[in-house]
Amino acid sequence: MIFISHRGNITGPNKKSENNPEYINRALRFFNVEIDVWFHNGSFYLGHDSPEYNIDISWLKNRQKKLWIHCKNINAMLALCDLNDSKNFCFNFFGHDKDDYVLTSLNYIFTIPKCEKQKWNARSVIVMPEYYSYTGPTSGAAGVLTDFPENHKM
Repeated sequence: MIFISHRGNITGPNKKSENNPEYINRALRFFNVEIDVWFHNGSFYLGHDSPEYNIDISWLKNRQKKLWIHCKNINAMLALCDLNDSKNFCFNFFGHDKDDYVLTSLNYIFTIPKCEKQKWNARSVIVMPEYYSYTGPTSGAAGVLTDFPENHKM
């Protein structure tokens, strides 16, 4: 099972540090990390509500195997598509707003938990179970995306 830290969080939300490159680097020592990425004026940025932390492509490339990239604008998605098409990159990215299911570029299905009897499969990533008061089983899923990955890995 893959445990994915939401914006670098390990033991709960930390709005001040989320998406900060150093905060993400700490989380990457133990977990995969979902990050919020913008592409603005020819550059990549991290940030939830707006482009906040400028990062270069090498920062993303060096971490690409453990990053789950939430494209916050269409330009980020287009830029990552172009990079993946170049065959030098293999970014796992997606875009969504309020969807029940979202397919990532590496064919994982981000799934919002709806009920305790939901069935998971080898492509399912259970998204933010704490937001939906989901405490049911996670067996069969590929991973869990959460603000509390430390609690799930036990």
